[in-house]
Amino acid sequence: GDIIYATVRPYLHNMCIIDRDFSKEPIVSTGFAVLSCIKGVYNKYLFYYLLSPVFDEYAACSAIIDEYRPALMCGQVDVDAYLLRMNEELQNNGIDRIISEMQKQLDSFLASKS
Repeated sequence: GDIIYATVRPYLHNMCIIDRDFSKEPIVSTGFAVLSCIKGVYNKYLFYYLLSPVFDEYAACSAIIDEYRPALMCGQVDVDAYLLRMNEELQNNGIDRIISEMQKQLDSFLASKS
């Protein structure tokens, strides 16, 4: 029940659930991630979550952070200008919706505990 997820252009939603056994251990290229669910999480739940707009935004923002992080961490750039550009890209790719969704889920979790 693993999910093969294309990490290149994730907005295209190229993925599948592997629901059969193979005689030899299968391999995938570096352009794919193999996702295995932990006990209690159904692969179809994960599959449909990966199709959701909030995950597309999360993937886009993660890629932006990964792009900017090395230069910022090494001090290779004008930090203020670079952060301004990075934050603008994050805004354009849905960071506010991601934060809002995370806050909504946290509030719901905390409310269920009180």
